[in-house]
Amino acid sequence: MENNNENDLKIRRYKNQLMMSGFGCILLGGWSAIRMILSVYLEKDKILDALRNAADWSIYESVDAKTADTVLFFTYLGMTVFILIISFLIHFYVGRCAVREGRDGRKRNFYLVIAGLFLLSIVISYIGIGDKNIADSAEEAISKNADVVTYVLDASMAFTFLDMLFSAVLSRIYLKKNGGGE
Repeated sequence: MENNNENDLKIRRYKNQLMMSGFGCILLGGWSAIRMILSVYLEKDKILDALRNAADWSIYESVDAKTADTVLFFTYLGMTVFILIISFLIHFYVGRCAVREGRDGRKRNFYLVIAGLFLLSIVISYIGIGDKNIADSAEEAISKNADVVTYVLDASMAFTFLDMLFSAVLSRIYLKKNGGGE
């Protein structure tokens, strides 16, 4: 009987952790979308330069340069917002499923697969950090500060996804040991 009470406490703890991870996933997904939109707005001159270099200017021969810049920037902004909305909706789905499993016990496996893929993509992106050079100038230092914020956000997301996976698996293991019920 003692072991059963200990399992109940562990189940409750892991379910609470799962709920907190779900809320964290939703909040960090929203924050990453806001941060990306702000960084696009703040670095619009760099983005416009890159788009000008990549664009096929024969399309814009009939319009002036300012109109072409506006079209390029808003096209880029529109695509970015579209991708961010999809990303936020995926974060929202994963977070909501984690909260529901932690609160109501509804078990879905697909959100755990998505959380694992997000975690894997973050780990793979961190592997590429070693290729970056240290900032040599003030402009690069500002960009480096933005990179630090990105790395902290990614580390927070990685921890959230790892905690979510860990909590979901352990709560399911202890529920199975308990006979499936609380």
